[in-house]
Amino acid sequence: LVLTDSFFPGWKAFVRPQGAGEEAEQEVEIARVDGNFRGVFLEAGAWTVRFKYSPNSVKIGAFVSFIAGMLLVFLTGLYLWRFFYREEDDASTVRRVAKNSLAPIALNLFNRLIDFALAALTARILGPVGTGRFATAANIYLWFDIVANFGLDMYLMREVARDRERARRLFLNTTLLRLLLFAGAIPLLGGFLAGWQAMGTPLTTDTVWTILLLYAGLLPGSIAYGLAGLFRGCEKHEIPAAVQTVTTVVKATLGVLALVGGLGIVGLGGAAALTNVATLAILVAVARRTIWADLPPRKAGIAWPLQRAMLVESWPLMLSLLLQALFPGLNVLLLQTLQGDAAVGWYDAARKWVDALVIIPSFFTIAVFPVMSRQAAEDRAQLRRSYCLSVKLLTMIALPAAVLVTLLAEPLVGLLSGAAFLPHGAVALRLLIWSILFGWLNSLTNYVLIALNRQRYVLVASGGRVVFTIAANLLLVRSFSYVASAWIMIAGELLLALLFYAGLRRQLGKIGWGRMLGGTLLAGAAMGAATWATALASPLLALAAGPAVYLAALALLRVLTPEEQAMLAPLLPAPLRRTKTKA
Repeated sequence: LVLTDSFFPGWKAFVRPQGAGEEAEQEVEIARVDGNFRGVFLEAGAWTVRFKYSPNSVKIGAFVSFIAGMLLVFLTGLYLWRFFYREEDDASTVRRVAKNSLAPIALNLFNRLIDFALAALTARILGPVGTGRFATAANIYLWFDIVANFGLDMYLMREVARDRERARRLFLNTTLLRLLLFAGAIPLLGGFLAGWQAMGTPLTTDTVWTILLLYAGLLPGSIAYGLAGLFRGCEKHEIPAAVQTVTTVVKATLGVLALVGGLGIVGLGGAAALTNVATLAILVAVARRTIWADLPPRKAGIAWPLQRAMLVESWPLMLSLLLQALFPGLNVLLLQTLQGDAAVGWYDAARKWVDALVIIPSFFTIAVFPVMSRQAAEDRAQLRRSYCLSVKLLTMIALPAAVLVTLLAEPLVGLLSGAAFLPHGAVALRLLIWSILFGWLNSLTNYVLIALNRQRYVLVASGGRVVFTIAANLLLVRSFSYVASAWIMIAGELLLALLFYAGLRRQLGKIGWGRMLGGTLLAGAAMGAATWATALASPLLALAAGPAVYLAALALLRVLTPEEQAMLAPLLPAPLRRTKTKA
């Protein structure tokens, strides 16, 4: 087919059988005809051909403008922070936890916006296949990242929170141990890649190079993790979160340069490695000016007995973290093996939204972990109350999030990844989003069990979920593709929640789940019904009606008890606290 318009870079062509929908489209190469015109080669038959002008220069220009705007917002936020936060606020445990959770959550949601902008640009340049290959590389790298860090982040944060006198010594020895583990994991990575290439569906060359570059970036990244753990152990969570915002901009900028230069997923891997170097440099500079001088001046030296003790203490943490990462990672890797890179690309388009929301439980639990570590050692009754309130708060957020994402699945995937990922990405997202109801609680319970020194039980429970994941994938994914992967994700989170509760009950006693969450679940059901009923008439009306019904139901059902309201009262502004006290 020859179109007598001038050939020009930036045009794309899509072909589908005549009468078929856009989901049947496939992109084809545009040829230059007679030195000037645009043309495409077609097989015999009736076809619909769609030409679209979509130059990368426009996408990149929009991305650069977006980054500039986000930097202005970030700098403005840094300026205003000093008016909202004062050191004396740390006197209240509740306000300290709020600062250590809300500030990092806000900053990391900000980071996610930047990551989403880069992901949107990447998806449109690389397409489902290239995106799927990078997702495969990232998941494999994550496993070896966990092995090299060996659970030392969590160990360092917990021990510093309990005894700051040992902070310098712990940091020095955990850093040395990280470097030794990084070197020791190199043969493991090489053996894994060689074994995988020799069996099943081998990884492409660019996927292998991307994995190697990501792992090279782990050397500075591992030390940066240790510094971030030191900040969190000192309950200064907002500092590593702010540094992460700066380095997210660096990563996005380098990623765009890699894509513009035609380096593909290998360039993205190199950009991530360079970003880890920048993160380490900034954290070192900030630590020297903030917490390092304030740490007790106890002599810090290399202690081999301490190294051995850390290995003994941390290996269950490492293995449990590895098994928890293997759960979603195996879903991706087995989906790639059984269905190909495109199916991984569709599934990953949905996972990006679920992973974005995981910021909320992740940073909330990291913020409460130092407090819960002390309560586990000193006051189990108070730990139980803190846990129950935390579960209720996370559920109150997860329910409406799941309902709204289900409603908006198609526009969300289209916005982030583009039409090439529809409708499959939206189908996967409508299923995957419901995994957060159990996944968020698992994130919290995992930390509580570790605070109770039950990391070996966490390891066993996480191992059971991995066995279930492998069996379910081999049984279902070949026939049901990414739909099976999404259901396996939900079932795996439910299984882990049941196993975690069995271990937690032995430590804290029976927890009345119905009494604790009954009102919240009823409010969520009312929101779901209202959203579904109004969505038939207007999705925009459903966006307003659903949350309004949910908030009204929470108030009518009095979901928060008077004791819980009193625990949360320090978060309110002073005038509201006085009003509440008088009432």
